[in-house]
Amino acid sequence: LYILISGASSANANANILLRFNSVSTGTKYAQYGLQLFGASTYSASGVFYVTNTTRNDIILTNIGSSATSTISAGISVNGCNTTGVKMLDFQTGIATSGTSFELNNGKGFFNDTGTISSVSIISDSGNLDAGTVFIYGAA
Repeated sequence: LYILISGASSANANANILLRFNSVSTGTKYAQYGLQLFGASTYSASGVFYVTNTTRNDIILTNIGSSATSTISAGISVNGCNTTGVKMLDFQTGIATSGTSFELNNGKGFFNDTGTISSVSIISDSGNLDAGTVFIYGAA
């Protein structure tokens, strides 16, 4: 399964953009690890963080930042969708906030549930998504 997000934004500033499968939001079903790079200007990185979230109700793709007009792009690859075991995922996200600053995320994670993946949700943890397109590609 490959999920492509283009131009997504939240109605509220400082909202996390989240990924969920099968509407499951039970703690410990998700885990994610990765790197986060952010900068105060378009071409200057001002910080790098190693991110570890091991007991999650979802996968955090990125934070919308201080401007609700910011938009994200993301690519998410999911393996094992048709199995009852752990589904592994890789993701890359990017966001330009206020037109000049940025945040880039590169991570790995998993969804540990006995069901096969039958639905994908991209949601905001504060308010609704107010823009964007989600494309989903898969094999039968």
